[in-house]
Amino acid sequence: MLVGRLPSVTAFSWTVLAACFVLGPTACGPKENLTPISRLESEEIQAMPSFGEFNDVPIPTNSKMDLERTIILGKQEGWIGRLTINSSHAAAEIFDFFRNEMPKFGWKEITAVRSEVSILTYSRGNRIASLQIKPNILIGSMVNMVVSPQEGGGATVSMP
Repeated sequence: MLVGRLPSVTAFSWTVLAACFVLGPTACGPKENLTPISRLESEEIQAMPSFGEFNDVPIPTNSKMDLERTIILGKQEGWIGRLTINSSHAAAEIFDFFRNEMPKFGWKEITAVRSEVSILTYSRGNRIASLQIKPNILIGSMVNMVVSPQEGGGATVSMP
């Protein structure tokens, strides 16, 4: 009986070996999704803003930039636009953080409204920063920081 099974095991082994021989090179070969990033894609990645570009405003720890909602024109201390930050900290903590830290970066408080959706407004030179702080649905908070030229100080920026 053992002799009768040997040919089928051998035939099965040859089938597996043949499949490995045929499929092996394609399984181990280069994949399309592993191709190097093109120069254009590399430039787009480098063009994406990072918190390191904002040296004139404080950024809370454990925060992430919402790239879909962030619109920035310019850089360093002359940027204008909307910076959207998602933080793991509660909205009340974020309110206190910005209220304490913005003056350390040279911003002067104009208004402060603590509520379900809190608003902080600051001025620095010819720019105004308006921060809207609201709790996220599950955990943490979201900050919309809009920095624009002060009235009479330059261009008008429209945000979608």
